[in-house]
Amino acid sequence: MLFLSKNKYLCKILKVNNICNLMKSKILTFFIGSIFLLGCGGDEPANTNVNLNANIANANTNANANAADALPEKLFVSGVGVTLIEDCKGREIEFDEDSTGNDYTFRGECKNLTVNGVANKVSVEKVGEITVAGVSNKVVYVSGLDGKKPKINKSGKDTSVDTKEIAEKNKKQKEQKEAEEEAKAKKAANQNGL
Repeated sequence: MLFLSKNKYLCKILKVNNICNLMKSKILTFFIGSIFLLGCGGDEPANTNVNLNANIANANTNANANAADALPEKLFVSGVGVTLIEDCKGREIEFDEDSTGNDYTFRGECKNLTVNGVANKVSVEKVGEITVAGVSNKVVYVSGLDGKKPKINKSGKDTSVDTKEIAEKNKKQKEQKEAEEEAKAKKAANQNGL
């Protein structure tokens, strides 16, 4: 899920030691378990990053429910192959360069959204500014803040930023084109007696 990358920074912002201690204990448990598995000749689970991130995010979600007024202004996101729906709560969201193949949906208003990494799909309801870099990152938004179009900065290779309406139209066109190509291939195979 979410990995708040700078534990010391987060601890200072939240000023809640039990969150930091819980995060530290989850990380320590992960490393001790990894050492045990390696010592026993076992293989490390393929989805270790997802489970570690999910455990830390669950700890953060529980802590945020108890200390909602102590939310950080900026949420750092990292992970591989994670699917998540999260309330934005007016925060800035930043995906780091290691984020890969994630599918995130942010509800509510986000001040800024910055997406780095590779092949991340991000949907956001309302946002003030969108910055997309990296490779094959896709952002879809419903609207900007206060009814205005968000400021958009796009770089990298094969990145896109579209409104939800345009993204749905593009998806339908792509599906239609694929269906037409499949029908042509079947027709050609039938004509050639295959």
